[in-house]
Amino acid sequence: MCMFIMIALIHHMHILLRMALTKRVQVLMEPAEFTRLEAIAASQGLGLGELLRRAARSQYAQGAETRLEAARAISSMDLPAIDDLSATLVSARQPDTP
Repeated sequence: MCMFIMIALIHHMHILLRMALTKRVQVLMEPAEFTRLEAIAASQGLGLGELLRRAARSQYAQGAETRLEAARAISSMDLPAIDDLSATLVSARQPDTP
């Protein structure tokens, strides 16, 4: 029963999000590019518009902040120096000698 409610809520949220789409964009593309994007959308079970919206969100809306957060998290880690890491990798590749 809980799964049914969850599916119903997701469906309802999807409908509400679709209703919020009120701005229109027109983009001109080369025919080959358009065909390729249509094929990608179809392979993912999406319309071309939804594929492009997701790409725009990923690249420009939410993606940039996520990448910045990841970069900050990595830079705050206590990681070995690149020379130490390189030496470790080289020694790991050496066959064991008796």
